[in-house]
Amino acid sequence: MFNFNEVEIFWINCSTNTKRQDHMKNLLEKYFPNNKKHHVEAVMHSPKYQGVTMAHTISILKGITTKRPFIILEDDVNIDATILSINELENQINKMKEKPRVVYIGLSTWGTRINRHKEIFKGYSEYAIKYNDRIFLDKGAKCSDIGNDYFVKVDDMYGAHAILYLSKEYAIKTLKYCIMAVELNKPHDIFLPKLMKKNMVLAQRVPWFFQWAKIGGQEKCTKIELKLIKNIECV
Repeated sequence: MFNFNEVEIFWINCSTNTKRQDHMKNLLEKYFPNNKKHHVEAVMHSPKYQGVTMAHTISILKGITTKRPFIILEDDVNIDATILSINELENQINKMKEKPRVVYIGLSTWGTRINRHKEIFKGYSEYAIKYNDRIFLDKGAKCSDIGNDYFVKVDDMYGAHAILYLSKEYAIKTLKYCIMAVELNKPHDIFLPKLMKKNMVLAQRVPWFFQWAKIGGQEKCTKIELKLIKNIECV
C-alpha cells in the first residue's frame, strides 16, 4: 500500500539563489511537514540544461538509495493549496489495479509532437483538446483518457519539475536516459517519452505543482489542468 508519509522529497536548488531556496524551504515545511526533505545542490554547467540533467541524475541516485517512493522537485515550482489532498492521492494510487511506476504531480504542454499538434490546433484557442480517448496539448504533449477522474496516462510529455517515483526500475531506466542525454548534449526530458510509451506513467488531471512565473518558471505551460476538455470530431 502506498503511504505518502514514506515519500522522501529531493529538491534541486543552487544555494546562492537564496530567494528560491527560502521559497522551497517554506513551501515544503508548510505542505509536507511529515516527509523527509533533502536539498540537492544544483549543478552549474554550460549549457544550462546539461547541469539540470546532472542534478536530476544525482537526485534520482539519492532517491534510489532510500528504498522508498521519492519526489524530485525543481526550485521554481509552486503549489496550488486549494487542490492539495494527500489522502486523495494515496487513495487513488492504492485503488489502481495496475500501479503506476511514476506519477507526474506537475504537468506541461510541451512534447515531441509539436509540429503535428500545430495542425490539430488550427482554429482552437484551448491548450488541450480531446478526440476519442486521446488528449492533445498545444505544445506537443499527449495523454490518454483512462476513464479516471483523477489521473490521465502520459504518453508524450517534456518537463521534470515535479515527479513522484514509485518504481526503482523506472528510476534506473530514467538514469540511463539522463546519461545518454549528457552524451548527446540534449535536455534529458526530451527522451522520457520513450519510457512513457512502455510504462504505466500517470499524471494528475489537476496537478499539485506548476512552475511559478514570479521566480522565473514557465507558468503559462505548466499551470494547467485536464478536467474539462473540449471534444473534437476529428484530428
